[in-house]
Amino acid sequence: MDKLIELIDVDDLDKSILTLFQKDPEITHSEIADKVGLSQPAVGARIKRLKESGILEHNYGINLRNIKSKIVRIDISSGDSISLLEEVKSKQNVIFAYRMIGNINLTIWVVAETWDEVEEFTKNYIRNIDNTRIVNMNVISAFGKGSIATMG
Repeated sequence: MDKLIELIDVDDLDKSILTLFQKDPEITHSEIADKVGLSQPAVGARIKRLKESGILEHNYGINLRNIKSKIVRIDISSGDSISLLEEVKSKQNVIFAYRMIGNINLTIWVVAETWDEVEEFTKNYIRNIDNTRIVNMNVISAFGKGSIATMG
C-alpha cells in the first residue's frame, strides 16, 4: 500500500479501493468489488462517500512526459508568498504553484518554449516584487512518479 494512502483516515476497505484507483483510474466498480470482496453497490456507496468527503477526486490531466517544451521549477523566498501565489497561480504557463514553510516558501512550475519566456515570466511576476528572490531555478529533465498535470 502506498504511504500516502496509509496516512488517510479511512478503514482498510477504503484504503484498498483507493490503492486500486491509484493503480488504474479507469477501473470499474465491478472490478473493484471482485478484488475487495464486496458487492458492486457497496463499492459504489463507498466511492460516493470518498468523493463527497473530498478524499477521492477524478481529474483528467496531461502527462508531462509528453511535453516538448521546457518545464522549469522556480523556488522562491518571498516576504509575501500568499499574495505572490494568488498572483501566479492563474497564469497560463503555470503548471503547479504551492506555498511551503522554510527558506523556500513558494515553488512554481512553469512551462515555456524558450528561455526568453521563462525570463519574461520571472521579470513580470517575481523579480519586481520587494523582498522576493529566486533561490533556485531548474529545468526538469525527466519524470519518475507523478507526472500528470491536472486540467482544472
